[in-house]
Amino acid sequence: MAFLKAHPTLVVDTRHFDADSTARLLEAMGDVDEQTDGLLVHSENFQALNLLEARYAKAVACCFVDPPYNTGSDVFVYRDSYQHSSWLSMMDSRLPISRRLLRPDGGFAATIDDNEQTRLRFLLDTVFGPESFVAQVAWEKRYTRSKTSPE
Repeated sequence: MAFLKAHPTLVVDTRHFDADSTARLLEAMGDVDEQTDGLLVHSENFQALNLLEARYAKAVACCFVDPPYNTGSDVFVYRDSYQHSSWLSMMDSRLPISRRLLRPDGGFAATIDDNEQTRLRFLLDTVFGPESFVAQVAWEKRYTRSKTSPE
């Protein structure tokens, strides 16, 4: 406890603590919502969105999503090789909740590559309305030269 008090901004992952220690730590911190200006939720996104909706409906200033690009070639843990209909179904279950979280003047942004860009745009137009679209930004991945190639 003395170490934590001496380092008040230290990030602590409570999954390494037993339930009693986690409860005592949170109790010692007081009202966490009042002391912070953000919220971090470690969860599967559908469950997290459902959990947040009751408390934060129409209160979120900005929602950003970075869905699976559906390339099937990524090395991270979650699934990234959906059939198009399965990918759309997954996104369709999450985007309406995101919309309900946003305040009336809130903004929504998403990243995607060419594999699902057209489908995501269709779904966003369906959920948010085509009049809500502001802009699409394209970027080109920067490739660096091999260190073994002559300069």
